Amino acid sequence: MGQSVKPSKRPADTRKLKTQHNVSSFVVLSVLFLVFSLYLQGSYQQGRKSEYERLSILGSRAASHFEGLLDTMSITMRILDQWIQDHPSRDPRYDPEFLRLVDIYRGDSGGMIDLRMVSSSGGLFYLPTKDATALSDVSDREYYVGQLNAQAGNILFAAPVKSRVTGLWGIPISFRLRPNKHGLLIIFAALEYRSIDSLFAQDELDPRISTTLSRSDNLMLYRRPFSEDLVGFKIEQKFKSGTVNILRLPERGGAARLFAYRELSDYGLAVSVGEDYHALRATWVRDHLLRIALGLALGIILILFFFRTSKLIKQLKKSMDETKTLSGLLPICANCKKIRDDGGYWNKIESYFRSHSAVEITHGLCPDCLQELYPEMAEELQEKS
Repeated sequence: MGQSVKPSKRPADTRKLKTQHNVSSFVVLSVLFLVFSLYLQGSYQQGRKSEYERLSILGSRAASHFEGLLDTMSITMRILDQWIQDHPSRDPRYDPEFLRLVDIYRGDSGGMIDLRMVSSSGGLFYLPTKDATALSDVSDREYYVGQLNAQAGNILFAAPVKSRVTGLWGIPISFRLRPNKHGLLIIFAALEYRSIDSLFAQDELDPRISTTLSRSDNLMLYRRPFSEDLVGFKIEQKFKSGTVNILRLPERGGAARLFAYRELSDYGLAVSVGEDYHALRATWVRDHLLRIALGLALGIILILFFFRTSKLIKQLKKSMDETKTLSGLLPICANCKKIRDDGGYWNKIESYFRSHSAVEITHGLCPDCLQELYPEMAEELQEKS
């Protein structure tokens, strides 16, 4: 008699198809997102590395400028000190030979550094001076006070001051003289800010880039561009020479700056060249904006594609769920053509297919049955059909 036919749906197949689609789509989107993220991260790191290298080069160049200037100044001060020792009876403030040496140095430095002298009592004398009357009393200044108990040959970089004579900001640099009969304690070099500015003018640095000079105790001596808020500012952090770091300064609400740090170990000074860290990041974002936009557009397209295909899968699943199929052996009566169902009942073929499939049965007559049942009308009906 054979096994009865079992009608079946295909939910397992559609679920499997949908699952495979979801997994594949997720994997593709994840891989693309990961690749794009790695690309942006790599590009950012490369840009950051390039910026670090650029600042490091600028820092080395700035350190070289300062070091060359200070080396010349140190040698000159030692030569002048030796002259005073070699000519103990000649007052250097009036002596033509000494003043010629001073003028030679002024010319060699391009007029950047002017030399003056300070007496043991704190009197300031320009070179040349008209008489023994001090131009100003600087006994309260750090560059004088710090040298009172210092050894001969000591160089002191004092906190920046605004000159009482010229009204200009500058770095006072004093050199402790050996004892002499004229009561002179130090040679004083006034390194004005405008002179340091001219030193870096040849580099044509971006205005957003700052250059600073600080002492070993992290006191800021000079900054370009000038900011009075930072004059005498003390940086609390310690840095390693030759490194690039991030530092927050009290200007503009504590904006972070990325800077290269170089030490001038012979003088207890350090030079740094910095740039606004957030501005650098904004520049990077602007430079990569098109790539980011393309990446976002690609992501949106892929997401839309994912939802579109998901919708098609749902529609396909619905269609397949509504379609019933028959499988196996179909027990059918050889005479009346009735079909046996799973319960052992015999059903007319119309009833069976109606209940076990999505097929709707309609009735008609085949040519043979038409001839058998209606012989007198068969030919006419066949012509009409």
